[in-house]
Amino acid sequence: MADALRTLGVTIHDIDNNIDSGWRVEPGHFGGGVIDTGLAGTVMRFVPPIAALAEGAITFDGDDYARERPMWALIDGLRQAGVVIDDSGRGRLPSPSAAPARYRAGR
Repeated sequence: MADALRTLGVTIHDIDNNIDSGWRVEPGHFGGGVIDTGLAGTVMRFVPPIAALAEGAITFDGDDYARERPMWALIDGLRQAGVVIDDSGRGRLPSPSAAPARYRAGR
């Protein structure tokens, strides 16, 4: 998740002191990039709506099993919100040879 957010331009500071531990997240300029979700369903489902705010093209990909997981509900919801998506993955994450999935703010 941290790597996905960093790809979008978010700054994440690790906090580990005697009082607190965790992350401090600072939004930044959302650019484009490639986000490797691995097999993380959380990344596959929570980062694309954030990526819709990016100015550049965002490509999501994952491991072989992740490419088989259906993403129709998320894609449909994003489209209803006005996000333009190149769904070359046909409702799944794109394979490396497929055209990128592009997310950008609509309406």
